[in-house]
Amino acid sequence: MKGRILIIPTILLVLVFIFSGCGGVSQEELDDAIAERDAAKAQVTSLRSDLTKARSEADDLESDLTAANSEIAALQSSLDDAESEVSSLKRQLATAQARIAELTGEAPPEEEVPPEEEEVPPEEEEAPPEEEEAPPEEEAVSIPWEEAKDHIGETITVCGPIVESLDIGTTMLLGMGASTMDPSCVGIELNYDILDELPEDLFVGQTICVTGETHTNPVGGASMSVDDASQIVVQ
Repeated sequence: MKGRILIIPTILLVLVFIFSGCGGVSQEELDDAIAERDAAKAQVTSLRSDLTKARSEADDLESDLTAANSEIAALQSSLDDAESEVSSLKRQLATAQARIAELTGEAPPEEEVPPEEEEVPPEEEEAPPEEEEAPPEEEAVSIPWEEAKDHIGETITVCGPIVESLDIGTTMLLGMGASTMDPSCVGIELNYDILDELPEDLFVGQTICVTGETHTNPVGGASMSVDDASQIVVQ
């Protein structure tokens, strides 16, 4: 490639001389040909410089690679020497221990073997704590109707005969043990909402037991509100 670049300007100069001899060449054309030749020479010089620089860099890299390989080889050699020295020291130690055992009559110490790890048995899952049984609810104390007035504010079960029933506009009132207007009577106040669940005669003439909280009624006796038919049990 470089040879061709050098031949081109030479051919141009020859052509210039031929044309100048035959028909004449202008000075401008001659100057252009010379300029092209000089440019070609400069290009060749630049290419040569680049090639020299590339070769120098390649040589440097090759030198670095060689040095690295030499260093690796030296390190490997040092490692081999160290391993060899360790092996030699182990042999010397074993010989010394055997000699000591021979002189003292003791068996040479055995190499310690790391103890095997004991398998830890899996932890037994703790049984969930037993739920404590809720204490049984205290049963309402069952007392005769005559003593109901002595237990105002308590939840009790009162048993007695139903003498009459009376609709007082806000509730249906049953007289237990006596007439509803008698202070000794226990007033059983029935919620209107539960009347459909009760017999039509509303237990008049029957003995029943009613469970609930007692309170004082307008005539000074004891009364009990009934909002659920299950509060009443027929005797």
